[in-house]
Amino acid sequence: MLRRKKKQSRNKSVDDLIMIYITVPVVNAERLVQFLLEKKLIACATIFSAMSMYWWQGAIEHDKESIIIAKTMKSVWHRIQQEIMSVHPYAVPCILAWAVKANKTYNDFVAHAIIR
Repeated sequence: MLRRKKKQSRNKSVDDLIMIYITVPVVNAERLVQFLLEKKLIACATIFSAMSMYWWQGAIEHDKESIIIAKTMKSVWHRIQQEIMSVHPYAVPCILAWAVKANKTYNDFVAHAIIR
């Protein structure tokens, strides 16, 4: 019987960096980022202005919105979703996340900036 080699443990902080994409009304963007920063759920965020078009209640809508790109760790993803949902003004907020890779110094910055 062959024994499998144990996988070497990877540095989780390097492998668990995520970016979160959130759309929000322009008037709420800075307040939402401040809220997440104060709770130490994100290390930083960038806010972009955008024109969004989407289906809503059977009609095509268009609105000026802000897009927030926040940097954090996968370990707080579920809590971030809950916190955003508790204050977000939309009935169906867009909260997306994807795994990313970064240089070690930036990754360490994010990992140390958030709660664990």
